[in-house]
Amino acid sequence: YFARPDQLAAYRRLAIGASMMPPHLMLYGDVQMELLGPQRAAMEAPMASAVAPVLTVTLHCDCPSASPNMMAAIGTAVTRKTLSGQVLAPRERVSPYAALLGVTRNAAYSYREEALKGTIAAGTIADLVILDGNPLTVDPAAIRDIRVTETIKRGTTIFRR
Repeated sequence: YFARPDQLAAYRRLAIGASMMPPHLMLYGDVQMELLGPQRAAMEAPMASAVAPVLTVTLHCDCPSASPNMMAAIGTAVTRKTLSGQVLAPRERVSPYAALLGVTRNAAYSYREEALKGTIAAGTIADLVILDGNPLTVDPAAIRDIRVTETIKRGTTIFRR
């Protein structure tokens, strides 16, 4: 859950990616600030620090320990708000685009499937979702409320709201 700057530098040197779990930060950030202090707690899922040295960063939720709602994970990576509404380490917030890469292109890369998945391009597998809002343009606090309206798997709709 936690990564120090020197560890992130070692990840870069060794070409290791970083997998971050923003839902954990949202659920337990308040407790961690109390128990660890704000400085140490700030290093949970330090996405901006990981993205800065050009690490491949992915997002995950570890369901059932946290909700499988990836829009909530993306929203938390962007806002870094805890359950109480506190912002845990604002310097570690990332752009919606960086968070989206963490669940698309970078996730495919981590599975060595980047030639087949993770981007919308000719020749790639047509797995995608259609959302009822644009995470790149809505208020960051609203990203978590964006809903999937359709899921397409290998070019076939498998879910439609």
